[in-house]
Amino acid sequence: MFGITVGCQKKSMTIEFVVPTGFSGILKLRANLASGVELAATNGLVALVFPASGTLDVKGKLPTLEWHKPVAGFADGTTIPIPGPSASVPDNTLALRGLGIRNNNTESWYLVGTADQMQDAMNKFYGFEVPKR
Repeated sequence: MFGITVGCQKKSMTIEFVVPTGFSGILKLRANLASGVELAATNGLVALVFPASGTLDVKGKLPTLEWHKPVAGFADGTTIPIPGPSASVPDNTLALRGLGIRNNNTESWYLVGTADQMQDAMNKFYGFEVPKR
């Protein structure tokens, strides 16, 4: 019984998205690239520091495939909200909004933008015009 209890209590890590100050647009996190940065958790936190291009290449698999708590902010320390089941963010607020995972789980895309920018971002993610809701 003890082994089961310990296994179920694995602490989730926090993934911090650090975005260049003033950035808005699509963020791409790309995995399994030899030229990518080595990610390491410090006290349960993995920092994803995105360059001005918005594309961060990492060695190994996407850290976002593991159970985690996401947090986001600009490099100057300003918080970026993340909409989700327990966090309501107004549509007109700049937020980190998930677009999805593609290319055999080696790319994770996000939008730093408002809800009305999601349509264009989804079109880019899928590579075709996504029907409007």
